[in-house]
Amino acid sequence: MGNLGPYQDIVTAAKKAGGVPSLIKIIESKAVKKAAPKLFVAGAAAGAAILAGGQKLLDKRKADQALAEEAKKQLADEVEALDADGEDGEAPGTKP
Repeated sequence: MGNLGPYQDIVTAAKKAGGVPSLIKIIESKAVKKAAPKLFVAGAAAGAAILAGGQKLLDKRKADQALAEEAKKQLADEVEALDADGEDGEAPGTKP
């Protein structure tokens, strides 16, 4: 072993691997294999959270639509009732 310390270890490993590019590919491959399960779990958790959030938004949208339909019906009923009270075209309570 030389007096270069960790640098000497890297150079020796690169020589055994067939060169620096080969050593880098080996390191990358091992890093991906090590990280892949964690990434898969994180991705699955994120996907589940997005689906749950999306379902909440859909439920809220349906509830808002139901309230809007109810409000439209109530307004139409009020307008109809006002028309029935003032059939001569004047608003109720404005006759002299």
